[in-house]
Amino acid sequence: MLIPRLALSTANWILLAGVIINGLAFVGVIVSLLLLRAQGLAQRNATLVIAYQNMTAQMADMDRFFLEHLDLRPYFFGGKEPPRAADEHDRVQAVAEMYVNLMDNVLTQAPALNRDGIAADWAAYFRDVYETSPAIREFWAEHGSDWFANSPLVALYPTAPSGRER
Repeated sequence: MLIPRLALSTANWILLAGVIINGLAFVGVIVSLLLLRAQGLAQRNATLVIAYQNMTAQMADMDRFFLEHLDLRPYFFGGKEPPRAADEHDRVQAVAEMYVNLMDNVLTQAPALNRDGIAADWAAYFRDVYETSPAIREFWAEHGSDWFANSPLVALYPTAPSGRER
C-alpha cells in the first residue's frame, strides 16, 4: 500500500525554511557566546599575569634598592635599630614608608589574583619583614592607624591608637 506524500504549499516551505534558519541562528548565538566567554577568561588570565608580574617587578625594584644601599638593609632585615642622627633616621624612615606602601599595594592586589595561597604567602613574608625590621615597626607604630586604616596590613601588624599627639 502506498502512502500518499504530503504536499507542502509555498507558504509552508517558507515557514519551514524560516524555522531551520532560526534554529541555525540560535546555534550560532550559542557558539558565539561560548567563544566570547572563552575570550573573556583568556583576557582575565592575561590581566592576572600582568598584575602578578607588576607586583614581582615592584619587589625586584625594592631588592635592587637594597643592593644599591646595603647600609640600609640591616634596618629592615637584620634587626638593627634605626640610627639616632636625624638625617639618617629620616632616610631610614623614608625607606620604611616606601616599603610599607609596597607591602600595602601587594597585599591589596594579591587576593584578586585568584591563585590559592598567594595572598597568604605574601602576608607571611611581610609578617617576617615586620618582625625583623625595627624601622618598619617604628614607621607602623607612628603612621599605621592613620595612613593605613583600611589596608590589609592592619590584619598583620598591631596598630597604635589613632589620633596621636603631633
